[in-house]
Amino acid sequence: MRRHTYGFTIIDLLITMAIIGILAAIAYPTYQNYVIKAREENVRADMSENISLLERYYSLNKTFNTYTDAQLTKKRSETFFTIRGAYKESSYTLTATPTEANSGETKNVVYNSVEGWSLCKKDTSKDKDDTSESKDDKYICEPF
Repeated sequence: MRRHTYGFTIIDLLITMAIIGILAAIAYPTYQNYVIKAREENVRADMSENISLLERYYSLNKTFNTYTDAQLTKKRSETFFTIRGAYKESSYTLTATPTEANSGETKNVVYNSVEGWSLCKKDTSKDKDDTSESKDDKYICEPF
């Protein structure tokens, strides 16, 4: 009498779980990078809209000094970034800093009206020659 077995063996299930685990280990970091890039592009879109508003403001008032952060629009990125500005007489800098809800993001998106776009990351390296007790954060920036 022959015995028929139906279903999967435990070895079949273990191999399937191992394959799924390997695929997940590869796919998850890729997905996280995609999410971070999408959020950076959303804040860049908001900042581009603000740049247009700032340039229009300058054409009417001949200065950026009187512009305030309350006038900045943050439609797409307010959950994940805080946008702030530094306004001078004839130039400005917009900086988008990641919020706590934006886990995994370590870079600030910066637009300077003179220098353009950049992504800036805090410099965590210790300089042996730097003995100053300055509390200013140092950043390493790259074009964006």
